[in-house]
Amino acid sequence: MILAEPPKRLKAQSCPFCGSFQDVIVNGHYPNPAKPDGAEIVISKDLGYSFCNCKNVFFTDWLNIELGTYNDQYVQRYQSPQTNALLRRYVSHFWPYFHKAKSILDIGAVNDGILDEARDRGLAAAGWDIAERESRHPMIFGNFETKETDETFDLITASHIFEHFKDPIAALEKCHRLLNPGGRIFIAMPDPFFINWANPYTWGHWHVREHHIMWDLDSFANEMTKAGFRVLFKRHNIDMTFICNGDFHISGEKV
Repeated sequence: MILAEPPKRLKAQSCPFCGSFQDVIVNGHYPNPAKPDGAEIVISKDLGYSFCNCKNVFFTDWLNIELGTYNDQYVQRYQSPQTNALLRRYVSHFWPYFHKAKSILDIGAVNDGILDEARDRGLAAAGWDIAERESRHPMIFGNFETKETDETFDLITASHIFEHFKDPIAALEKCHRLLNPGGRIFIAMPDPFFINWANPYTWGHWHVREHHIMWDLDSFANEMTKAGFRVLFKRHNIDMTFICNGDFHISGEKV
């Protein structure tokens, strides 16, 4: 449920890519602190999202992001059997693209579902997440953007994580370095294609304490190409085939 608050004109924000100032066009939201299960959200009076066409992105100021959000309570929210089943189904659904991989790294592995299914299909499975938690798999804990590893992988998956990064282009380039020759990456991300501007909150990704930058599909595909990937497929996703309504799926191969 959305708890409506009177909207007000918010200040302009500087684009993280070109530096130009853009008006805030939609207020962000965040979970109601009184409802820790995340089921109820509050529209922010003071924080929101701007748009810049330099890279066709929606963005909020990085100062609005709270990395402390990713705590034990946040982790627990994603431990349901239903979430695990949805994530396992993702690997099953996209397996034809991954069948030559022998190892996988799941970035933003807040649930073991992707790793469980990959392991059951014979892959050496490892995860990376900013929040520490118990797992059935080897894990790297810490901020992906600042922590390093010498390991490399055949496949990287990143479900709804690139919108959390301070510098998603640098994160793409890091993924390229972490992949073995011919390795592949799969990314799912909120898709502004599905925003209904008559009621923008039907698109539920305005998480102003978490989501820093949200991309147009074709523009993100262009960034993948510049980072050294050959785009294998890209598509809008309107149903729960994977995990989320109103996101896009894109996959690339290291070249």
